[in-house]
Amino acid sequence: SLRIALVAEEPKTDEEKKAAKALGDAIDVDDGANGQGRARFSNIWIATIADKSVARVTEGDHVVTALKPSPDGARVAYIARPNNRRNQQNLAEVYVVDIASRASTRLTTNEAPESDVAWTPDGAQVTYLTGSTAGWELAQEKLYALPAAGGAPRLLSKAWDGDIREYFWAPSGRSVLLSGLRR
Repeated sequence: SLRIALVAEEPKTDEEKKAAKALGDAIDVDDGANGQGRARFSNIWIATIADKSVARVTEGDHVVTALKPSPDGARVAYIARPNNRRNQQNLAEVYVVDIASRASTRLTTNEAPESDVAWTPDGAQVTYLTGSTAGWELAQEKLYALPAAGGAPRLLSKAWDGDIREYFWAPSGRSVLLSGLRR
């Protein structure tokens, strides 16, 4: 049956609601010096259209920044970081959650910010963009793949001399189309 995967922020606590109400018409701006605000913790939910049910599939205090359902719809690859502080994007990691069991597997372990998670068409691997697999570097985004069950990342875009902005797998899984800025 048709399902929708979505990210939803955790609801405000009673204490947060009370503090907001006490402000009246004032606006509380929680921005850092660079304009970044504190993120709210969020989780992944699955909505099933046929029976109008909604189920939470991830748990915990983390900020989910991207998600992509697997080709067979049984899993969701996602990127999350374990805190909601400003300037902590380097702590984002790639995960896969099995929708039926709700079991999450962390696929990356580094201090490099990953983005644009996707699945290979056969669902065997998860791909993502990052400037480095070792740590936060202000480097050009490269395309990496790793087994969906876990394993070492493999650089796919080694020959591309530039920054990848977005990418798309061909349905055959034999090629990747990308757009970016070439040096």
